[in-house]
Amino acid sequence: MGKDKLKIRTMYRATTISLLITVLVGCSAGQTATVQPKDGGAAPVADTPLKELSIMTQYSTPEPPKPDNVALVEMEKYTGTKLNITWVPSTAYIDKVNVTLSSNALPQVLMVTDHKSPSLVSSARSGMFWEVGPYLKDYPNLSKKLPAVTKNASVDGKLYGIYRGRVLGRYGVVYRKDWLDNLGLKEPKTIDEYYEVLKAFTTMDPDKNGKNDTVGLVLDKASLDTKDFFTWYGAPNGWEYKDGKITPDFMTNEYLDALNFLKKLYNEKLMNVDFPVTQNYKDLINKGVAGSSMSCMCHALDGSFNSLAKIDTNAKIDIANTLKGPKGERAAASSGFFGMFMFPKSVVKTEAELKKILAYFDKISDDKMNFLLDWGIEGRHYKMENGNPVFVDAKLFGDEVNPIKQLKTWDGSSYGTATPLAKKLLDLYALNDKIVQHDPTLPLISNTFTERGTDLKKIITDAQIKYILGEFNLDAWNNAISQWKKQGGDKVIEEFTAEYAKQNK
Repeated sequence: MGKDKLKIRTMYRATTISLLITVLVGCSAGQTATVQPKDGGAAPVADTPLKELSIMTQYSTPEPPKPDNVALVEMEKYTGTKLNITWVPSTAYIDKVNVTLSSNALPQVLMVTDHKSPSLVSSARSGMFWEVGPYLKDYPNLSKKLPAVTKNASVDGKLYGIYRGRVLGRYGVVYRKDWLDNLGLKEPKTIDEYYEVLKAFTTMDPDKNGKNDTVGLVLDKASLDTKDFFTWYGAPNGWEYKDGKITPDFMTNEYLDALNFLKKLYNEKLMNVDFPVTQNYKDLINKGVAGSSMSCMCHALDGSFNSLAKIDTNAKIDIANTLKGPKGERAAASSGFFGMFMFPKSVVKTEAELKKILAYFDKISDDKMNFLLDWGIEGRHYKMENGNPVFVDAKLFGDEVNPIKQLKTWDGSSYGTATPLAKKLLDLYALNDKIVQHDPTLPLISNTFTERGTDLKKIITDAQIKYILGEFNLDAWNNAISQWKKQGGDKVIEEFTAEYAKQNK
């Protein structure tokens, strides 16, 4: 075994012990245990690699990766497969998928971000895509999928693609450690302690600039979609099965308690009062205005707050996982994945061709390829210090390697243990994994929810905001719930309940 290969294998094994929550299909929402792929060849069912592979996927950078992208070239060399990638802007991707489905220009691999949309569910049921579940056992990396994630990613109990895994217990609190230290405070462990920290961050000049220009918590217009905070209060993660029926979280008393807490923060101006129109909560942290967010803990390490150092060289970011609430320590599980690679039968015409494609994905799910997409190329993007990788040019990595992560089958949350914060992240992921609350509706399909989900969600989101702002009282909040039920919510509950009963006989 070569020296470089041994180095990578040793590092990934050490990371795996700590990262017992990263999920991989070879991994969204990492489910209950970190499963890292072992370095090794693809399954013997496809001895010769594909010469070329066509893929459609998205990008969120200013420009799409070019064919000579260094990470892409390394992948092509390693797999022996030339990639013909159609890169589509993420803002237009869903529309592009729908247009592609109705055309005769499908690629061999179609990445979809919502495989349970009406068009994709209909397509899967009609036999348009290969069901890959029965094949994965033949592939050493893809076979390490986790049952909980596979269930969430399935349609009618069948897996129609390779999902892109995510850590299960990824949510927590990201906060300014230097502010906490300036005020002589300790990391919050409970909701009540967090309130005191938010109050201090707002009123006690935590940045020591002599001005009243900070706020404890930052939310944006998408923050209310994050279920973790409501789960801390004892509410279910989105939905719950209770008394023989599936019901939404916002119909519980615990959810209202959490909403009242946010209302209190708003009234006391301990959070940004313009949250309904704030586009990106990270901006206020990077500007040195906000001291914490309730979000993915991964953002403390993924470069989200690199801009903060430009305005405050003493700034330090830290994380906490779950805050103890009325029902103890609880965390909301993510779905375990985001997006799925699907294989159209009209293009992938034979089982032999499918197996070659699965072998390709199995190979890019091994340790060497995961390490490449996590850290890039040694000497160019990272260097080794004390046996751990450390970025030498994070911007270059972001420009050259980050966009290629769209091709990964797991989220690459193996940041190593080069810093105390990196090790803490992995440890908190593992702790969260033990207390995650799952959304029982993720494996289910409600036709009404699929068709009217966006409109139904708007009813509740608008009511949430108005309740926090004081424009809705309790009666108005309850009226909004009644409106949700009448405009399709009751039908959604009925359909989800029937599906749940069918799948849990």
